[in-house]
Amino acid sequence: MFPLSTYFQQYTTSSWLGPAHFLISPRSKETAVEQDMMTVSYGLCVLLLAVIPAYITAYKSGAPESVCGSMIPDHHSEPKSEPSPYTITPNKLNIEAGKSIEVTISGTDNTKFRGYFIQARVGNTPIGKFATGPEINLVDCGSGVGSAATHTDNRDKDSITLNWTAPARLSESVRFRCAVHRVRFRTTFVKTGPEYWVGQESDPITVK
Repeated sequence: MFPLSTYFQQYTTSSWLGPAHFLISPRSKETAVEQDMMTVSYGLCVLLLAVIPAYITAYKSGAPESVCGSMIPDHHSEPKSEPSPYTITPNKLNIEAGKSIEVTISGTDNTKFRGYFIQARVGNTPIGKFATGPEINLVDCGSGVGSAATHTDNRDKDSITLNWTAPARLSESVRFRCAVHRVRFRTTFVKTGPEYWVGQESDPITVK
C-alpha cells in the first residue's frame, strides 16, 4: 500500500479544480511556508533598495544648513587626520570692505574631490556673501544670506573658483569691532563618502 502522504500528494496533484482545493499534503505546506519566506525576503529587499540609495545620495547636491557650525558631513565615518591633499587659494590677500575677491579650491597631484563646503570666517562667525555659479549652491549660515557655498552634484572635480564679497560694514557683522579684520576661508572637502577633511583653513586675508 502507498503511504497516506503519498496518496494525498497523488490525489491533490492529479485533481483539476475539485478536491485539490481542500486536501493539502505535507509537501504543499512546506511549499507555502517557503513562499511566505520568499515574500518576506522580497519585501525586505524592496525596502532596502528604496532606503539605501536615498541615504547614499542624501547630500549629493550639497551640504545642508544644519552643518553650518560644525562643517562636518553626516557620512558616519571619522574625518581624516592626515594632511589634506587640497588647497584654498585667494587671489588677493588685502581687500577693502564691500569689495570682492576670487578664491580657488583644488586638489594637489591631480587629487579630485566630490563635495565641498566653504565659508569665510572671522573667528567662528561666517561673514560676507558668495556668488552662485554652475557648480555652486549657496547656503545661509548664521545671520548672513549666501554666507557659505557648497557643491551642486557629487561628480569628481579638479577645482572650483568662487567669488566672495566682504561685508560693506564688517565691524557690524562680527563681535569684535576693529578697523582691520583677518578673514580665513574655512573648507570641508569630501573625496569619497567615508574620506573627508573638515574645516581646512586658508592663509588669512586682510579686510579694511
